[in-house]
Amino acid sequence: MTVSRKEISAGAMFIAFGLAYGYQSAFGLQVGTVRNMGPGLFPLALSIILFGIGLAVAFNGLQGDRLASKSAGIPWRPICFISAATVCFALFATTLGMLPVTFLITFIASFARKQTRVLPALFMSACIAVFCSLLFTYGLGLPLPVFGSLFRS
Repeated sequence: MTVSRKEISAGAMFIAFGLAYGYQSAFGLQVGTVRNMGPGLFPLALSIILFGIGLAVAFNGLQGDRLASKSAGIPWRPICFISAATVCFALFATTLGMLPVTFLITFIASFARKQTRVLPALFMSACIAVFCSLLFTYGLGLPLPVFGSLFRS
């Protein structure tokens, strides 16, 4: 039986993060009860889920490389475009506002896929930007304006 060291290492990392954040949530924050939730309940629940995913990934690694695909290395294109979109959101969210920054980051992130065409990416970016602006700014009351300080006179 062969084992996949990559999957076991990834599972161990998930387990370690789950345990560390679970400990911090359980003993560093008030957890409360389900009816009266404290600030530590949600991070604790996420830590438990992360721990479970880590167990599943590590167990899958014990099954060997039979299901693992042989990739041609590190996928730099998706890493670069998704990272660039994240950095753009952090840099321009308050300046541009929810609608333009969501359009921008969706457009940038769409090029993580090689087969992306410009017109469908523009249409998808516009739809997602309108939906997110309506949902987060108006529906949930997120304190990020639809149009930022760049568009104000």
